[in-house]
Amino acid sequence: SAGLTCAAVREGNDKEFALEAGALVLADKGVCCIDEFGCIRKDDQLVIHEALEQQTLSVAKAGIVCKLNCRATVVAVMNPRDCIYDIHASLAHNTGLGTPLLSRFDLIFKLVDTSDIARDENVSKYLLNRAILGTGFECTSGASRGSKKEATWSIEKLRSYIAIVKERFQPAISDGAATLLERHYAKIRSSQSFAIP
Repeated sequence: SAGLTCAAVREGNDKEFALEAGALVLADKGVCCIDEFGCIRKDDQLVIHEALEQQTLSVAKAGIVCKLNCRATVVAVMNPRDCIYDIHASLAHNTGLGTPLLSRFDLIFKLVDTSDIARDENVSKYLLNRAILGTGFECTSGASRGSKKEATWSIEKLRSYIAIVKERFQPAISDGAATLLERHYAKIRSSQSFAIP
C-alpha cells in the first residue's frame, strides 16, 4: 500500500517498477484527511513536512527519481501523547510533533475533554439509555442508590460477568447494571489518569 506518500511496486511479471500514488498525491488540488496523525512514523513526518511546505513530494525509490504534486489541503486529527492533554505543557510537547511541522498548519484547533461530573453523568445516562432502549428499563439519577456504600466490581469481574452473560443468555441491561456502569464511568473520569484499565 502506498500510504500517505507513494510506493514503488512491480508491474505484472516485469522487473520494472512503477509508482503507486498515496493519499497526499491522490488528493492533489483537493483535501486529504489524516486520522491518528500522531501515529505517523518520524521519516513520514519529514516527507509530510515537505508536502505541506513545498506542496510537492520528492521521490527516490527503486531507481525512480521525481517530484510529485500534492497541492492539497491537509486536515489532520490526533490525540495527545498518552491520551492526556497537559495544559501546562506546549502544543509540541502534547502532540509529540516538532515545532517545524506544526508551523506548516495554518489552523490548529485544540479540543480538550475535561472532567465535569454533571456533564459526565449526563453523557453516561444518555449512552446507557440508548443501550437499553426498548428493554423496559430507564437509567435515572436516583434509581438504585441506597444509603449504604456498595462495593465496586473490579474490571476483571465485570469482564468475566459480561462474557458469561453474552455466552449463555440474550442480554438486556438492567437498571442496576446501568447504574453500575454509570458510576464506573464517573469514577474513571474524576480520577487524575483517564486511562481505562
